[in-house]
Parts: sequence; structure tokens; C-alpha cells
Amino acid sequence: MIYTGIGARELPEDIRKEFIFIGRRFAERGWTLRSGGADGADSAFEWGCGLSATPAPKEIFLPWKGFNNNPSPLYITKTNEKELFDIACNIYPGWQYAKNPVRLLHARNVQQVMGKKPGVSPLTNFVVCWTDRPENQARGTMFAVTIANKKGIPVYNFYNPEKRKEFYKAYFK
Repeated sequence: MIYTGIGARELPEDIRKEFIFIGRRFAERGWTLRSGGADGADSAFEWGCGLSATPAPKEIFLPWKGFNNNPSPLYITKTNEKELFDIACNIYPGWQYAKNPVRLLHARNVQQVMGKKPGVSPLTNFVVCWTDRPENQARGTMFAVTIANKKGIPVYNFYNPEKRKEFYKAYFK
């Protein structure tokens, strides 16, 4: 099972603790975490994953080497940049005006949902996130959510209490 754990850099403390708990529990099940190394939700899931007594797989996709002091070896290089940009440019509004660091951040978001090699890697099974941004805003977390929605991947945004309940009903029976 592969899940994407992402969200806002600033989130309520109770949600941060919940994401740490979820990261640990899913790691104990051997599930693969996909995330992006950012502060807030990303770091909470990754931290929780690391708390498991059993090492669990994780794919922490970074826009560039050393992003946010994260040691993950999965960062965008000239070898995979074009392929990821080709996907991202169809989602991000005003792509032609975006500076390269912004493009790299969104290319990283592509990998959070579609894997290291989109079209070859398996898609994530579901997305768990927290964001208070509107659904129609294809920036940050909502960029990855937009990709998931286009691919028919379930998204559990904990900002929405009903989605939160759905998540627990589906994965913590």
C-alpha cells in the first residue's frame, strides 16, 4: 500500500499529532509513505514513519538536493526535470511565468502522487492531507490533490470533518 501524506506548512497542533500517529501506524503496517520534505504536515508524516520500530519504506521527493535540510536522495535533477515539468505545466496556472524554484516544487508534487517515474511507478493509493485552501486553487497541497482527483485517487483532507471520518472508517476499523 502506498499513501501520500502532505499538507500545509502551518497546521493545527492536534492535526500535526494525528499525522505523526498515522505515519507511525502505517509504517508498522509496512505501507510506503510518499511526501515532500516540507515543514508541517509533510514532516509530521515522515516523523511518524520514523517512530515505527519496524523500518518502513518512504519516498520523500524533494524539489532539489538538501531541500529543507532533508537528506532524501529523491530530488529532481536535469534527467527527470523535463518529464515532470511536462505534467506539471498542464495543471499549474501561469506556468510560463513561474520561476524555476516554483516549477521544481510543483514537479515534486507530481511525484508525491505519481511516484518517481510517472507512468511507470505505481500511483499512490490515497492522499491524506490538511489544507484550508479552496479546491480550485492548484498551488501547494491542492496541486497534488488536483492530480489525485484527475487520477481518481481518494483524497482525505482533514480540514473537512466528514473526510476525516471517512478516512478512519476506511483505514482504522
